[in-house]
Amino acid sequence: MRPDRCAVILLAALSVLAWTPRAQAQGVGEAIVELARDGALFGLDAEALKARILRGLLDHPETLNAFLRAYLEPRSSLLSDLNLSFKTFDVDGADSASGLGLAYDFARDLTHRRVAAQAGLGLSLAAEGNVAFERRINPADFLATTLAFHLYKSWGGTARARDPAYFDRLNALEDGWVRAEDEAERDAVRRTFTDLVRERLRDQLYLDFSLASSLEANQDFTVTQWVFGAGLGLDLKLWKNGYLNVFDWPAAAVRWLSGYDDALDPLGATFPTVVVSLERVAPGADPARERLTGKLGGYTRAKVEVAFKTPVNADAYVEANFRHYAEVRAPAAVRRAGLHRATYLTLAFATAFGPYVSYTTGRLPFDAEDDRIYELGLRYRF
Repeated sequence: MRPDRCAVILLAALSVLAWTPRAQAQGVGEAIVELARDGALFGLDAEALKARILRGLLDHPETLNAFLRAYLEPRSSLLSDLNLSFKTFDVDGADSASGLGLAYDFARDLTHRRVAAQAGLGLSLAAEGNVAFERRINPADFLATTLAFHLYKSWGGTARARDPAYFDRLNALEDGWVRAEDEAERDAVRRTFTDLVRERLRDQLYLDFSLASSLEANQDFTVTQWVFGAGLGLDLKLWKNGYLNVFDWPAAAVRWLSGYDDALDPLGATFPTVVVSLERVAPGADPARERLTGKLGGYTRAKVEVAFKTPVNADAYVEANFRHYAEVRAPAAVRRAGLHRATYLTLAFATAFGPYVSYTTGRLPFDAEDDRIYELGLRYRF
């Protein structure tokens, strides 16, 4: 990292002391004092001492996350869909290393219009990536920004209720929740209300057909490519038959054993979503591929992505993401180098606005080797 960048980050981190809650500021302050004391004991001069303090601060993602919370308050509704997180990671593989990085994830529906019952059109913008302060140790050096047009249709879901007594019961439960005298009574009313609503739900199938244009790059944009393609997304909500969601049974057991749920009840709404895409890739700059093929011609790629996310209590959840990229009729040189396919799997335990840990194995399209990545950090949502 260049000294000028280090100075900016150090000033930002130190300024957190004046803007964060007392307990958090005290923790950062104690870290600075401890590092300064250690440096003095070893007889470091002023410049060496400042460098030691800087390295110490950057070893703790919370310092930089505190800066996010203190200074990057929402200035636009667009920021409400942005997730930022500073994190430390260890890479176990061909290039074993560790370091500090920044991950971002943004997704927003720009507009949508209903054209029929349970059907409509939409336009979305999404961006995601991982940036390391030292690029050479970036464990997932892949940035993607996507603009997509969607045509969606849903079947099932709510069933129309024609019985006036049904709505009378719902209204009575709402009044009972307002009049409840303690939390236990409110929870009992809430459970009864939920069970009554679920009686009118049917299993639901949601299909999304999309046409998308994406820019993919590594973090310094020495490798770039435009991607144009069509995709089909499948989302199944098992409102009536949640027990069939075998993927949620482990989380359901945790919720039940911890007392968060009264019964061993898998969530049908968390059934994994699947997106299958066929894409045309137009490389803009890709030195490795150019050396292998002698030219930068376009190629066709198939992609499959499976995502799963379910709560384990009110504030924490587990999630998994699997991606597989496969080049169609790849040149022999690309196949021999093993660059015609890429598989990537991430498993994570996270809280909504706090710590998370994750394990990742495999590689993304620009990686030459598979890695095993362990991450620990804190997530901030605007």
